[in-house]
Amino acid sequence: MLENIFVFRGNSACGKSSTAKELKKSLGNSTLLISQDEVRKRMLDEKDKPNNKSISLIETMINWADQNVDFV
Repeated sequence: MLENIFVFRGNSACGKSSTAKELKKSLGNSTLLISQDEVRKRMLDEKDKPNNKSISLIETMINWADQNVDFV
């Protein structure tokens, strides 16, 4: 199982995405950046509610990453 998973949590506009992008740049090409906002809002147009579709898609992406990249 993938051991190098970084999760950033915090208030809106506190720098989570910027920090994640900088970390990805630092770690290199074998890094998958998964943005909940990208998946939930832009890819699926889902509301932020319990059990929305983005949860299972993000889980699927993490499982794919386990076989294909070093960091998520």
